[in-house]
Amino acid sequence: MASPDIYYLSEMMNYPGVLFDDEEVLKKIAWAKHYNKPVDGHAPGLGGEPIKKYIAAGISTDHECFTYDEGAEKLSLGMKVLIREGSAAKNFEALIDLLPDNFENMMFCSDDKHPDDLIVGHINLLCARAVAKGFDLFKILQMACINPVKHYKMNIGLLQKNDAADFIVVEDLTDFKVLQTYIDGELVAENGKSFVKHIAFEKPNNFNTSKKKSKTLKLLAQPKKSG
Repeated sequence: MASPDIYYLSEMMNYPGVLFDDEEVLKKIAWAKHYNKPVDGHAPGLGGEPIKKYIAAGISTDHECFTYDEGAEKLSLGMKVLIREGSAAKNFEALIDLLPDNFENMMFCSDDKHPDDLIVGHINLLCARAVAKGFDLFKILQMACINPVKHYKMNIGLLQKNDAADFIVVEDLTDFKVLQTYIDGELVAENGKSFVKHIAFEKPNNFNTSKKKSKTLKLLAQPKKSG
Protein backbone atom coordinates (compact mmCIF):
# COMPACT_ATOMS: atom_id res chain seq x y z
CA MET A 1 0.00 0.00 0.00
CA ALA A 2 2.93 2.35 0.51
CA SER A 3 4.01 1.87 -3.11
CA PRO A 4 3.03 4.69 -5.50
CA ASP A 5 2.25 1.99 -8.08
CA ILE A 6 -0.66 0.79 -5.94
CA TYR A 7 -3.61 3.14 -6.31
CA TYR A 8 -6.30 1.44 -4.24
CA LEU A 9 -7.35 -1.70 -2.41
CA SER A 10 -9.33 -3.69 -4.95
CA GLU A 11 -12.83 -4.92 -4.32
CA MET A 12 -13.48 -6.09 -0.78
CA MET A 13 -15.41 -9.21 -1.79
CA ASN A 14 -15.29 -10.61 1.72
CA TYR A 15 -18.12 -8.41 2.90
CA PRO A 16 -19.08 -10.94 5.63
CA GLY A 17 -15.56 -10.42 6.98
CA VAL A 18 -16.25 -6.70 7.19
CA LEU A 19 -19.63 -7.16 8.82
CA PHE A 20 -18.32 -9.65 11.40
CA ASP A 21 -15.09 -7.72 12.12
CA ASP A 22 -12.64 -10.26 10.76
CA GLU A 23 -9.20 -9.15 11.99
CA GLU A 24 -7.30 -9.77 8.74
CA VAL A 25 -9.95 -8.04 6.63
CA LEU A 26 -9.98 -4.99 8.88
CA LYS A 27 -6.17 -4.81 8.79
CA LYS A 28 -6.21 -4.62 4.99
CA ILE A 29 -8.73 -1.80 5.06
CA ALA A 30 -6.81 -0.01 7.81
CA TRP A 31 -3.58 -0.03 5.78
CA ALA A 32 -5.38 1.33 2.73
CA LYS A 33 -6.86 4.13 4.82
CA HIS A 34 -3.47 4.79 6.42
CA TYR A 35 -1.98 5.50 3.00
CA ASN A 36 -5.07 7.40 1.83
CA LYS A 37 -5.91 4.82 -0.83
CA PRO A 38 -9.58 4.21 -1.71
CA VAL A 39 -11.14 0.81 -1.02
CA ASP A 40 -13.31 -0.74 -3.71
CA GLY A 41 -16.46 -2.52 -2.63
CA HIS A 42 -18.25 -5.71 -3.62
CA ALA A 43 -21.59 -6.04 -1.87
CA PRO A 44 -24.35 -7.39 -4.13
CA GLY A 45 -27.80 -7.01 -2.62
CA LEU A 46 -26.53 -5.60 0.66
CA GLY A 47 -28.82 -2.99 2.23
CA GLY A 48 -30.10 -1.62 5.51
CA GLU A 49 -27.86 -1.73 8.57
CA PRO A 50 -25.33 -4.14 6.95
CA ILE A 51 -24.53 -1.74 4.09
CA LYS A 52 -24.22 1.14 6.56
CA LYS A 53 -21.59 -0.81 8.51
CA TYR A 54 -19.83 -1.84 5.30
CA ILE A 55 -19.55 1.77 4.15
CA ALA A 56 -18.57 3.00 7.62
CA ALA A 57 -15.58 0.64 7.48
CA GLY A 58 -14.15 2.88 4.75
CA ILE A 59 -15.37 1.21 1.58
CA SER A 60 -16.22 3.84 -0.99
CA THR A 61 -17.58 2.14 -4.14
CA ASP A 62 -19.71 -0.72 -5.35
CA HIS A 63 -20.05 -2.16 -8.85
CA GLU A 64 -22.39 -5.01 -7.90
CA CYS A 65 -25.71 -3.16 -7.67
CA PHE A 66 -28.33 -4.93 -9.77
CA THR A 67 -31.45 -2.87 -9.04
CA TYR A 68 -32.27 0.82 -9.15
CA ASP A 69 -33.35 0.86 -5.49
CA GLU A 70 -30.12 -0.80 -4.35
CA GLY A 71 -28.04 1.74 -6.22
CA ALA A 72 -30.13 4.63 -4.90
CA GLU A 73 -29.74 3.46 -1.30
CA LYS A 74 -25.98 3.13 -1.55
CA LEU A 75 -25.68 6.53 -3.20
CA SER A 76 -27.81 8.09 -0.45
CA LEU A 77 -25.35 6.71 2.12
CA GLY A 78 -22.37 8.33 0.41
CA MET A 79 -21.12 5.36 -1.58
CA LYS A 80 -20.11 5.77 -5.22
CA VAL A 81 -21.89 3.44 -7.61
CA LEU A 82 -20.27 2.04 -10.73
CA ILE A 83 -22.48 1.01 -13.64
CA ARG A 84 -21.01 -2.30 -14.74
CA GLU A 85 -21.35 -3.87 -18.20
CA GLY A 86 -19.05 -6.85 -18.48
CA SER A 87 -19.25 -9.94 -20.64
CA ALA A 88 -21.47 -11.71 -18.09
CA ALA A 89 -22.89 -9.28 -15.51
CA LYS A 90 -24.73 -6.34 -17.06
CA ASN A 91 -26.37 -3.64 -14.93
CA PHE A 92 -26.54 -0.65 -17.30
CA GLU A 93 -30.29 -0.77 -17.89
CA ALA A 94 -31.08 -1.21 -14.20
CA LEU A 95 -28.94 1.72 -13.01
CA ILE A 96 -28.65 4.28 -15.80
CA ASP A 97 -31.72 6.27 -14.66
CA LEU A 98 -29.76 7.20 -11.53
CA LEU A 99 -27.43 9.30 -13.71
CA PRO A 100 -29.20 12.70 -13.81
CA ASP A 101 -29.17 13.30 -10.05
CA ASN A 102 -26.08 11.32 -9.13
CA PHE A 103 -23.57 11.75 -11.97
CA GLU A 104 -21.00 13.29 -9.63
CA ASN A 105 -20.88 10.05 -7.64
CA MET A 106 -21.15 7.48 -10.41
CA MET A 107 -18.77 5.87 -12.90
CA PHE A 108 -18.78 3.29 -15.67
CA CYS A 109 -16.85 0.02 -15.50
CA SER A 110 -16.70 -3.41 -17.13
CA ASP A 111 -15.45 -5.81 -14.41
CA ASP A 112 -14.49 -8.78 -16.59
CA LYS A 113 -14.57 -8.09 -20.30
CA HIS A 114 -13.66 -10.93 -22.60
CA PRO A 115 -11.23 -10.09 -25.44
CA ASP A 116 -13.84 -10.75 -28.15
CA ASP A 117 -16.14 -8.21 -26.45
CA LEU A 118 -13.35 -5.76 -25.64
CA ILE A 119 -12.29 -5.52 -29.28
CA VAL A 120 -15.77 -4.19 -30.10
CA GLY A 121 -15.53 -1.41 -27.53
CA HIS A 122 -15.31 -0.53 -23.87
CA ILE A 123 -16.49 2.51 -21.87
CA ASN A 124 -17.12 4.36 -25.15
CA LEU A 125 -20.01 1.97 -25.84
CA LEU A 126 -21.63 2.87 -22.53
CA CYS A 127 -21.31 6.56 -23.37
CA ALA A 128 -23.04 5.96 -26.70
CA ARG A 129 -25.89 4.06 -25.02
CA ALA A 130 -26.36 6.80 -22.42
CA VAL A 131 -26.43 9.49 -25.12
CA ALA A 132 -29.00 7.46 -27.08
CA LYS A 133 -31.25 7.54 -23.99
CA GLY A 134 -31.12 11.33 -23.99
CA PHE A 135 -28.94 11.97 -20.95
CA ASP A 136 -26.79 15.09 -20.75
CA LEU A 137 -23.54 14.61 -22.68
CA PHE A 138 -21.32 16.38 -20.17
CA LYS A 139 -22.71 14.43 -17.24
CA ILE A 140 -21.99 11.23 -19.15
CA LEU A 141 -18.44 12.34 -19.92
CA GLN A 142 -17.85 13.28 -16.29
CA MET A 143 -18.81 9.75 -15.25
CA ALA A 144 -16.64 8.19 -17.94
CA CYS A 145 -13.56 10.40 -17.80
CA ILE A 146 -13.29 12.66 -14.77
CA ASN A 147 -14.80 10.79 -11.81
CA PRO A 148 -12.54 7.69 -12.09
CA VAL A 149 -9.37 9.78 -12.35
CA LYS A 150 -10.24 11.86 -9.32
CA HIS A 151 -11.59 9.03 -7.17
CA TYR A 152 -8.65 6.70 -7.74
CA LYS A 153 -6.11 9.56 -7.89
CA MET A 154 -4.85 8.19 -11.19
CA ASN A 155 -1.65 9.59 -12.61
CA ILE A 156 -3.08 10.55 -15.98
CA GLY A 157 -4.07 13.81 -17.56
CA LEU A 158 -7.44 15.57 -17.51
CA LEU A 159 -6.35 18.03 -20.21
CA GLN A 160 -5.76 20.74 -17.66
CA LYS A 161 -2.74 23.01 -17.64
CA ASN A 162 0.53 21.05 -17.19
CA ASP A 163 -1.32 17.72 -17.51
CA ALA A 164 -0.02 14.87 -19.61
CA ALA A 165 -1.82 14.75 -22.97
CA ASP A 166 -3.83 11.55 -22.41
CA PHE A 167 -6.94 11.50 -24.61
CA ILE A 168 -8.84 9.81 -27.40
CA VAL A 169 -10.21 11.29 -30.62
CA VAL A 170 -13.68 10.03 -31.53
CA GLU A 171 -15.59 10.34 -34.77
CA ASP A 172 -18.53 12.02 -33.05
CA LEU A 173 -20.16 12.43 -29.65
CA THR A 174 -23.02 10.11 -30.51
CA ASP A 175 -21.49 6.75 -31.36
CA PHE A 176 -18.03 7.43 -29.83
CA LYS A 177 -16.12 5.45 -32.46
CA VAL A 178 -12.47 5.82 -31.45
CA LEU A 179 -10.19 7.12 -34.21
CA GLN A 180 -6.98 7.85 -32.29
CA THR A 181 -5.51 7.27 -28.85
CA TYR A 182 -2.81 9.47 -27.32
CA ILE A 183 -0.81 8.73 -24.18
CA ASP A 184 1.51 11.40 -22.81
CA GLY A 185 1.17 13.28 -26.09
CA GLU A 186 2.19 10.32 -28.24
CA LEU A 187 -0.11 8.73 -30.81
CA VAL A 188 -0.24 5.08 -29.71
CA ALA A 189 -3.19 3.77 -31.77
CA GLU A 190 -5.14 4.81 -34.84
CA ASN A 191 -8.13 3.23 -36.57
CA GLY A 192 -7.86 0.09 -34.48
CA LYS A 193 -4.11 -0.39 -34.97
CA SER A 194 -1.68 -0.08 -32.06
CA PHE A 195 1.72 1.56 -32.50
CA VAL A 196 2.99 0.51 -29.10
CA LYS A 197 6.24 -1.40 -29.37
CA HIS A 198 6.07 -4.85 -27.87
CA ILE A 199 8.84 -5.68 -25.45
CA ALA A 200 10.64 -8.92 -26.22
CA PHE A 201 11.04 -11.21 -23.23
CA GLU A 202 13.61 -13.94 -23.16
CA LYS A 203 11.39 -15.87 -20.77
CA PRO A 204 7.76 -14.88 -21.37
CA ASN A 205 6.48 -16.88 -18.41
CA ASN A 206 7.58 -18.73 -15.31
CA PHE A 207 6.21 -22.15 -16.10
CA ASN A 208 8.66 -25.00 -15.63
CA THR A 209 8.16 -26.71 -18.97
CA SER A 210 9.94 -27.47 -22.21
CA LYS A 211 9.34 -25.47 -25.37
CA LYS A 212 6.21 -26.56 -27.21
CA LYS A 213 5.49 -26.68 -30.95
CA SER A 214 2.09 -26.47 -32.58
CA LYS A 215 2.26 -30.06 -33.80
CA THR A 216 2.67 -31.19 -30.19
CA LEU A 217 -0.82 -29.90 -29.47
CA LYS A 218 -2.42 -31.45 -32.55
CA LEU A 219 -5.26 -33.79 -31.67
CA LEU A 220 -6.86 -35.90 -34.39
CA ALA A 221 -10.59 -36.51 -34.16
CA GLN A 222 -11.64 -40.11 -33.74
CA PRO A 223 -15.31 -40.31 -34.74
CA LYS A 224 -17.17 -43.43 -33.78
CA LYS A 225 -18.88 -45.32 -36.56
CA SER A 226 -22.66 -45.51 -36.19
CA GLY A 227 -24.37 -48.88 -35.99
